[in-house]
Amino acid sequence: MNADVAKTIADYTLGDNERESVTTRRVIAAIPAGQESYTPDARSMTALNLAWHIADEIKGYLRQRGYDGPIIDIISPDDFLEQK
Repeated sequence: MNADVAKTIADYTLGDNERESVTTRRVIAAIPAGQESYTPDARSMTALNLAWHIADEIKGYLRQRGYDGPIIDIISPDDFLEQK
């Protein structure tokens, strides 16, 4: 892969990440205060765990494809709730 191809892929990936982060932030913001542990079913993740999982998956996706630049954490693992 030459530098031009790498830059094209990086530009696309960053643009995609920026679009996805807007959606992810909207999903996280839609979790009502005090309802972070809501689950529609006992086998489901809590709303906050799902939000954290989505953000972590995006980060992993970028890293697996060789992106080594900065990634903004929009939710911290410290926000993660233990599954009951």
